[in-house]
Amino acid sequence: MIGLRLGKEWSLRTASSRGARLRWASCWRRLADGIGGAGGALADHLRLGAWGERVAARHLTRCGYRILTRNYRAGGAEIDIIALDGDTLVFVEVKTRRTRDYGEAAEAVNARKREKIKRAAALFVQREGTDQRAVRFDVLTLTGTGPRADLGIIKGAF
Repeated sequence: MIGLRLGKEWSLRTASSRGARLRWASCWRRLADGIGGAGGALADHLRLGAWGERVAARHLTRCGYRILTRNYRAGGAEIDIIALDGDTLVFVEVKTRRTRDYGEAAEAVNARKREKIKRAAALFVQREGTDQRAVRFDVLTLTGTGPRADLGIIKGAF
């Protein structure tokens, strides 16, 4: 089984060689940066999502959060951003929409998505030994693109 843990130091936890880990890390870095992987560019919705996550991380950093990792995958789910807000461990789901034509961005964080995020968060806490910290789940929304995008954050969303 190959497990990805994409944090500040992109790495691939597997039994393969260091060279293979670096090649995989390079591939995932290109994907996350929106350059595209093997065979072409990312789809527009993936590029928009990656842009939203970068904007969200910058905003949270400016607000005093300390980003621990981004795009953490575990338990069949992904957590967009894991950060510290003071002593509180915060799991942030980022939702980006070009328009409100199909509803508010936060509406996409349904019960199934919340359960998946909670499962991945529990695994993170267990693996990292952070079970003594207070935990919070936030949803950060971006609607629009560019400098005029509306940004909202729902602290303690679930």
